[in-house]
Amino acid sequence: MTKAVRRKNVQTTKICYAFRTPSAYGQYLADAGFDYLSLANNHSNGFGAQGITATAGNLDELNIKYSGIENRFETAILKKTA
Repeated sequence: MTKAVRRKNVQTTKICYAFRTPSAYGQYLADAGFDYLSLANNHSNGFGAQGITATAGNLDELNIKYSGIENRFETAILKKTA
């Protein structure tokens, strides 16, 4: 979910996929009862750090918890050992 985020740089416009959701759609998730989302997927970094920060901020405003942001320990899913 992104607000004003930079344009995606692509090699060719013939095979460009831009996976992002308007920030207003976050309210639909909250209204539907979502209280947790996983952000770990191969498109998470498509709009860079700015896109990730915008998504995290939108979810924080909606009180939707999340995990799976690369290199952010506080959002890591850790495997429990012994």
